[in-house]
Amino acid sequence: PRTLVNWRKLEILESEALWHSFLPIFEGAGLQLWPHVRNGVFKAPKVTCPEQNGLIYSGPKRESLASFEPGTPGSRKIFCHPLPLSRIARTRDGTDVLIRAITVHGGGYDHLLILRQLSRSPNSLLSQNHALHMLDEIESPSVPVTFGIFPLVGSSLSDAVNPSLWPKNSLGDVMEMFLQALEALRYIHTQRIAHRDAFVDNFLVQWQPESLLMQRVSHSRPRVYLTDFETAIQFSEAEEAVCHWLPVGESIEYDSYGRPCPEDVLSGSGYDPFSLDVWQFFTGLEQLGFKCSNPEISEVLATFHPSDPTRRVSAEEAYNALASLIDNVPPVSLLVDPNRSLDD
Repeated sequence: PRTLVNWRKLEILESEALWHSFLPIFEGAGLQLWPHVRNGVFKAPKVTCPEQNGLIYSGPKRESLASFEPGTPGSRKIFCHPLPLSRIARTRDGTDVLIRAITVHGGGYDHLLILRQLSRSPNSLLSQNHALHMLDEIESPSVPVTFGIFPLVGSSLSDAVNPSLWPKNSLGDVMEMFLQALEALRYIHTQRIAHRDAFVDNFLVQWQPESLLMQRVSHSRPRVYLTDFETAIQFSEAEEAVCHWLPVGESIEYDSYGRPCPEDVLSGSGYDPFSLDVWQFFTGLEQLGFKCSNPEISEVLATFHPSDPTRRVSAEEAYNALASLIDNVPPVSLLVDPNRSLDD
């Protein structure tokens, strides 16, 4: 494909053929693609668990190596990822990575520059920088394509907060993740970078602490990572940080954009992309069915995604408001279900 949009549109068999055409490049870099089973489901080479990469863990009550149940080490042998722009692979040392097509025929170069700044420079050593690090870049010698190599991380933050899924996280577990997510946005905003797709599924966590399952406050906290910067935009210090178009990037067709949007983004009248990031995160939580079980915290969270753009808050303001509240609450009082019951 000559564009990222066309690559994204590929059917499964077309995508498989394309990725396999790059096998010599990947094998030369010591990468073995996971075999495709069916419908975007992949299995690990020889159906084995990966070596530890420091980013994937399972909780103390999810220890089965044989089971494929979510959250167990055994579940790391199967990977569901139907998106044509990326593939999972195993390295020579046995760790698992995601290979992502970042540029094609020059398209996506802004994405690559942002990744290099956040993930491949000394900035990646900063604790407040939660951008998932890019391990390597691979250039195709025959076709103008740049691939980024990223480590696999435990699971999605969307799993952590979705009331219908398996993790048994407490309200305290979830609030810690929210604060890290806001810290991630706060940092990229200081670099004049707006993510513009800061929904919950683009945040990853090393493991699910599941304090509710353990029936005690977890004293180990997983790190939260921000990923998928394909729609991100960076402004110079001299530029006014205003956008007038949908946040589609170069791999999504404008007319097929399907994420929730506030009216000021849809109208084209101009919007602040930094406060949009905060709006997206907390709007995405609401879409997942998350309804905070603590009334005081719920009231604060509701102020983070107003429809009126003049009332939106920055990541800094949201972080400070939530942190000042959580800091003054005994941790044991947050050892409760994070979601209100459907009867409430």
